[in-house]
Amino acid sequence: MIGYFDTSAVVPLAVAEPSSARCAQLWRSCDVRVSSVLVIAEAQAALAMALRMGRLTAEEHEATVESLSRRIEELDLSIVTRQIVDSAAGLALSHSLRGYDAVHAATAWALKSDELVAVSGDRTLLDALAALGVDTADANAA
Repeated sequence: MIGYFDTSAVVPLAVAEPSSARCAQLWRSCDVRVSSVLVIAEAQAALAMALRMGRLTAEEHEATVESLSRRIEELDLSIVTRQIVDSAAGLALSHSLRGYDAVHAATAWALKSDELVAVSGDRTLLDALAALGVDTADANAA
């Protein structure tokens, strides 16, 4: 199985969240793990916000960044091309997606195959991907 992991499915691999166990199980079940290269900036921004909000101490943040970096090294990262951005722009409108989610949707859609399952904790993104015919796995499911 090929797993497309959006940021909401990668961050819980580095930070303890309710979806962490499910994300780890899905991660282990995949032979190949892919994402958009933007997962790096989006995940780092999420960790920086957790630090600013006091959800992570400076030491926890440093350890989490290291853990996240190891996970990202295990991903095959897809570059963001003009074609992906144009597709994302249309998906943002037609599926009410935020910018990064639209890029994730466009990237997963471009990689669509019988083996691909898109993993996310974002219900709107999962619904958009399902409407596009991409198999999905909800990171928040029990």
